[in-house]
Amino acid sequence: MGSQVLSSKRFFQDVVSIVAQDTPLYERIYAIVRQIPHGKVATYGQIAAIVGSCTARMVGYALAALPFDSDVPWQRVINRLGKVSPRSGGAGSALQRQLLEAEGVHFDHEGRVDFAKVGWIGPPAGVNGRSSPRARLIRHHLCRNTENSIDKKIDLQSGLSRL
Repeated sequence: MGSQVLSSKRFFQDVVSIVAQDTPLYERIYAIVRQIPHGKVATYGQIAAIVGSCTARMVGYALAALPFDSDVPWQRVINRLGKVSPRSGGAGSALQRQLLEAEGVHFDHEGRVDFAKVGWIGPPAGVNGRSSPRARLIRHHLCRNTENSIDKKIDLQSGLSRL
């Protein structure tokens, strides 16, 4: 019960920090990433769209800046192709895949995950009880994506730029 209270308190703190636009960008990114459930994954671009005013690359930089003992589940953020992004040295990529596999995330023979099975659709709703247009577009994209073929995916970046 005590851990459940701490978990609820952490969730509330994360929601508050997402809302507070004066909160540093990296902290807003970490607050969103902390909400990705065990066994689910999100993309760098998805996190960037939810946070707003940042890019997928900035999300990558934020996650790379985390200390080793962080409580942020950085391993749950992968690239738009459903793959673990390569890192300099290579050890981080292998560790990320091992951590995800330990959570039950399956990779195909090309090293991709099936977003239809393990893709996170984002936070339940916006602060005012409604999802933002960007979050709705991301949910729509992930719900429609039943294959990892990039040809069959909608162009998420151009879709977001029209919002």
